[in-house]
Amino acid sequence: MAAAPLEPPGLGRVKVPDFDNSDLVEKHSLTLIGRVTNPKIQQMWFLISFFSEHWKTSSPAIGADLGQGKFQFQFSTAADMQMVMNNRPYHFAHWMLILQQWEHTVSTTCPSQIPFWIKIQDVLVHLWNEAMLRSIGEDLGVFECNNRPYHFAHWMLILQQWEHTVSTTCPSQIPFWIKIQDVLVHLWNEAMLRSIGEDLGVFECWEITKTHAKMKVQVNGLLPPPKTYTLEFANGDEVLATLNYEKLEKHCIKCGMLDHDESECPELLPVVMESQGLPPLPPNRREGLVQ
Repeated sequence: MAAAPLEPPGLGRVKVPDFDNSDLVEKHSLTLIGRVTNPKIQQMWFLISFFSEHWKTSSPAIGADLGQGKFQFQFSTAADMQMVMNNRPYHFAHWMLILQQWEHTVSTTCPSQIPFWIKIQDVLVHLWNEAMLRSIGEDLGVFECNNRPYHFAHWMLILQQWEHTVSTTCPSQIPFWIKIQDVLVHLWNEAMLRSIGEDLGVFECWEITKTHAKMKVQVNGLLPPPKTYTLEFANGDEVLATLNYEKLEKHCIKCGMLDHDESECPELLPVVMESQGLPPLPPNRREGLVQ
């Protein structure tokens, strides 16, 4: 009597109980997830070892093989992770790598995004304009240019997308990553960051890790950026928060403006002129801006 043929194992299915994964989500906020494009050529163990040493971060990124051509790197600071992201795209063994910030998703197509600078050729110069570039970029994927803020000779630059306006205050917006300091960690939350950011300017995004709470905000570069905020909580408590603007270069420590240092501060000029018996200065454009 012939033995019955062996059947392949069935596809198992279980229902996972609901659980709180907020700690895991926070843990991976400083994680980049990647994918090789040619698994036959790009050896995973060599790739992880190479980039852990290649990236000059404050401490080596911790890499792991996730299987199916995917990998991840965990960083100790947001600045380290951002530096690596800003230098994309990467390749290994002459084949491209896909590398992007970890997302709370189970999609098999993640990661998939590669940021490229793309040069347009064979188009006559009189047709070069932002609308043409944006049309192509938005059809290709996510159109972006987000390496701001910039500075030159240690003074800030204001650089933003052109607007159809005749306002003398345009351009004025500078996107800053702003760290919140002097606030206890149990008070760190999105609502607090969003309240400050929307009062400052245009709130873009936020980030909370075990070591810091910060937000990205477009602030008016023609006015002095506030350095402190009083936070009023529902129970009546008040906390004085300090704002630390990342990449903020030279500015006046007296009035906070970005266009002069304290030796040329208009707030000090009346005192100096009065001591020298000189008449006061007429109202200037900055007073109009502040009002």
